[in-house]
Amino acid sequence: MVKVTFKPWDEIVVHEVTKFKSAEEFIEQKISGFPKGIPIEPMLWANGILFLRAPFPPTSDVIKEQLRGIIHYSSVEYTLMDKYEKSITQGDVTIPIADVSNSEAFTDLVEALKKLENKSS
Repeated sequence: MVKVTFKPWDEIVVHEVTKFKSAEEFIEQKISGFPKGIPIEPMLWANGILFLRAPFPPTSDVIKEQLRGIIHYSSVEYTLMDKYEKSITQGDVTIPIADVSNSEAFTDLVEALKKLENKSS
């Protein structure tokens, strides 16, 4: 029998955080200058936060960190969005939204963003 081990991430390191005032502003910034007809990556949503994260490319150093249980994101961009929607259409562009509320790592990230939000208020 093969041993199966589930090991959650130990740490997420975010190097830059950008908050947008609204989902509309966030989406407008994402689609600005984007060529028509090219699929847009889904945005992520968990527990009232719409966000995107930018992981570092998988270099040997990044992979070593991941094997130690540490994820590095060069940036996380987010805005508040109370209710989940499958997609948002702005102009003639529709952006899919993935509900990642069932991911422990993403829900922990969102809770940290909410704490950051409360500190800055």
